[in-house]
Amino acid sequence: MHQALVLPDLLREILSHLQVQKRWNDTADTKRERQHLIWVALTCKAFLDPALDVLWFRIDSLTPLLKLLDGFRWAGDFYVIGGPLPPENLLRFNRYAESVRELEYRRDEYIHPSIFHRLLVTRRAPLLPGLRVLQWEDADSSSLEPFFLLSPSLERVEIKLAYSRTVIPDDHAFQAFMYALEDTAPFLQHFSFSGTLRHNYLQSLPRFATLRSVKLVGKAPLAESEIPVALTTPNMYYSFSILEHLTSLDIDVDGLQTFYDLHYYQFRALRYLRLSGHLNIIMSTLATVSTGQLECLELYFSNTKPHDLPTLFVKIAHRFPRLGALKVHAATPSWRQPVEQLPFANVLGPLLSLSLLEDVNLELENVALVIDDENMAALAAAWPLLQSFSCHYSVVSSSISPTLWCLFAFIYHCPSLLSLSIHVRMSMPAANGWQPSSVHGLKMIDLLEWPGDYIDVAQTAMILDSLFPKLDLETITKESWRSSTWQAVFQTMLRGRNAWHVQDGTMVMMPLGMANM
Repeated sequence: MHQALVLPDLLREILSHLQVQKRWNDTADTKRERQHLIWVALTCKAFLDPALDVLWFRIDSLTPLLKLLDGFRWAGDFYVIGGPLPPENLLRFNRYAESVRELEYRRDEYIHPSIFHRLLVTRRAPLLPGLRVLQWEDADSSSLEPFFLLSPSLERVEIKLAYSRTVIPDDHAFQAFMYALEDTAPFLQHFSFSGTLRHNYLQSLPRFATLRSVKLVGKAPLAESEIPVALTTPNMYYSFSILEHLTSLDIDVDGLQTFYDLHYYQFRALRYLRLSGHLNIIMSTLATVSTGQLECLELYFSNTKPHDLPTLFVKIAHRFPRLGALKVHAATPSWRQPVEQLPFANVLGPLLSLSLLEDVNLELENVALVIDDENMAALAAAWPLLQSFSCHYSVVSSSISPTLWCLFAFIYHCPSLLSLSIHVRMSMPAANGWQPSSVHGLKMIDLLEWPGDYIDVAQTAMILDSLFPKLDLETITKESWRSSTWQAVFQTMLRGRNAWHVQDGTMVMMPLGMANM
């Protein structure tokens, strides 16, 4: 055996490519992937432990682990552990339990809770002592079994409550779980919660001093006896640890009270912020987040008042000058709501001061932007670092729109651009005007059709291939959602790739049969 294969780090890197990615109950593929690791483990003694560690690294069921115990048996209605647990049997169980780093847990009604009690009393150690990631799926907030999954090694906990039509008036079990998590996992860095928010769910959150990211997605029950949940509780008001160290915050603001007065809270380390819900609450939240270090901002809301967008974009540009990524999705609350035309200067104009932007994704469903080639050129010049740009809005046939000419602005000003998706009119100037000064590296393009515009398939294919010779046509042509016309354009480009030639200073298409001569 080559000496390089004895190096633990190199061996782990090789075996990581054999790691099982599917669920344990997926039959054919999973069995094959697991069999590969078992064969590696049986190859030689040096491979045994590393291969088994990879094999048990991530599991989505505790049943395979519990089956290692001789006393694990069916009792008629559920599984139990019967009889004694021999030391050699526990030693084998402990060997594999210590290898588990990630667990996707769902309550199994056929596993009796006494199994967890039995193992805890017998082993006097956490069930999975090396567990780093706990994903609690379809969580029952009154369940007690997850208490036995807590371990000091936990770094990430993700909880998704199961949907329930009934509201538990005094949900103390989950509150106790949060307190136990605080006591057990001193190095927890990432916490995610999805489901119905209750007041007692968040009380212990400020005391997780090592938290780096928080995700809260869901709404308060808003029963008559309850008021909206406050994201910043009085405890947070006096404890700055969660605010000072967070790098990522993702919350659904619906059902949450507006923030306390956080004029002296700095969120010094915050780099990523994602907010979804009512625009008014989002605006209020942005006004309290005082950080000049924010690099990525994502906003999702139902846009009932399109004329609020200019105010939103002014606030974004003013408060977050270092933004590198911006995503705004303003959904239409009702198909009956009329589309409002807004000028470029009022909507996107304020964002031109954000010169560090690299990725921009705007979905403005009930807004018709009045934008032309000059506006698009100003946008490209203002964002020279742009790598991905997508701007979709409602199209009104009588409105002003940029033409194919605006593509030149992105070629000259945005050399790193890889993906572009915008509305354009199919204006077709003389073909000899489509000669860029350098080869651009754009990989993906999506030019949305304008109502009533005629697309000359051959000429459009020639123009796009001249401007962007590095387009990934193999991937583009596989995207079935495109219209038949654009499918024809990209199919023509794919067939004629490298078949263009210059004749009397004009780009013309060589007959496909000559391309192979």
